[in-house]
Amino acid sequence: MLHYADEDNHVLFGDGEYWGNYKTVSDIWENFIQDTKKILEWNTSNEYVNLLSKNSASYLMEYYSVRINKSGDTLKVRGSVGYGLKKLDGNWKIVTTNVFHHEVR
Repeated sequence: MLHYADEDNHVLFGDGEYWGNYKTVSDIWENFIQDTKKILEWNTSNEYVNLLSKNSASYLMEYYSVRINKSGDTLKVRGSVGYGLKKLDGNWKIVTTNVFHHEVR
């Protein structure tokens, strides 16, 4: 979780709904890691970085991933992510996340 700011006001939205805060992001990544046997493909595209001020920026991208979970199922996912970043102690950290994703059949 190096890139995420552990702040009380971290906001996570997913698939059009409020999902939670920093703890929610941490739990999602932990579950993803625990349930992943192997990542076969992880591609990003249409990446855009917008510097909003000397201490804030946005990062937007599309992604496509293929992984095998612990049950042996192959999961293909396509989506997009928008991050709000803030420079804290000289390092860029994610303070907001908005993700949309769906499984590809």
